[in-house]
Amino acid sequence: MGGGPGCFGCLPIIGVVDLAQGSFSEFTGVGFGFINGLAVDSADGIFCTTTEDDASVEFYNLATKIGFAVVLPGSGSQQIFSGADVQFDPIHKVFLVAQPVSSSSSQGSTIYVYSVNGGLNETINGFNFSNTFNVVPMHIALHPSLRSGYVDGPDAGVTELQSFTY
Repeated sequence: MGGGPGCFGCLPIIGVVDLAQGSFSEFTGVGFGFINGLAVDSADGIFCTTTEDDASVEFYNLATKIGFAVVLPGSGSQQIFSGADVQFDPIHKVFLVAQPVSSSSSQGSTIYVYSVNGGLNETINGFNFSNTFNVVPMHIALHPSLRSGYVDGPDAGVTELQSFTY
């Protein structure tokens, strides 16, 4: 789980729930602001988040609770370029990060594909998934065996889906 005070420049708080053991622990994360997206690679004990204030993607080791941040390409750590939804492909061991306002293209939105160790594998431009007036933020749905997925859009009224491959 991800949370925190949500103030500009504040560090996020990460909560770890172990349902099998009935335990809960928390620790201070890296990145700044509240968490926009979170996905877990449970087989390897790694999880990935995006934070609101600094346009970064964070990678954590669940066992050690140690993480590091990677700034989204071309963002200059500016809030407008912050990432949103994060999804994990367990077959190909990659995290997909949605960026509503692209810092890699002059217009539209972007999806970045990261390895579990934080390396950028691919940049996919050509989307339009602004969350400006939507109650439910955009999200990525994956079909890992086909290396494909879907996102909301391009219609701002969220009446369409756009497919992609990675």
